[in-house]
Amino acid sequence: MYDPDTLHMVSITPEIDRSLVREFRAEYDGTWPVVTDPGLTATARWDANR
Repeated sequence: MYDPDTLHMVSITPEIDRSLVREFRAEYDGTWPVVTDPGLTATARWDANR
């Protein structure tokens, strides 16, 4: 079980169109940070495809 006071969630997306990212966050009530990663650098670093 994760402690909600210490768990931090970040989304990583290869999407480069920031307006699409904003639309997605609005549709799903996103309140966490989103990192755009068009070069898939962060995706590879943290094996975020799992």
